[in-house]
Amino acid sequence: EKILLMNDPTLQRRTRATFEKVWQNEQTIFANAVPFVPEILHFSEEIIFTAKELNHQWPKEYFHALVLGEMERLHDDENGYGPKGKDFIPHIDKSEAVWSSYTRIKESIKTDFSRT
Repeated sequence: EKILLMNDPTLQRRTRATFEKVWQNEQTIFANAVPFVPEILHFSEEIIFTAKELNHQWPKEYFHALVLGEMERLHDDENGYGPKGKDFIPHIDKSEAVWSSYTRIKESIKTDFSRT
């Protein structure tokens, strides 16, 4: 059985991981349908995307919380949603470059995106 998953593109990775965790004893294949990938062209007071129709899709603070918070949730430690944390999803590998970039951004805006 195949199931096609569609969600906000910033949440697709966790959506699929959640379904795979819940249905881990089934012979089900999950695939993500990502209608678009938001690419940021400019980030200051407002977020400007390469696709102009996305420019008012997310308020800046919400986009921060959504995307950067997702990094915390995907991280497999005591604060994340992986086996070492809440155990909602399986372990997800991330490159060191991605995690390092996230850490620099988090430190520069001095915000904690973890959920309790």
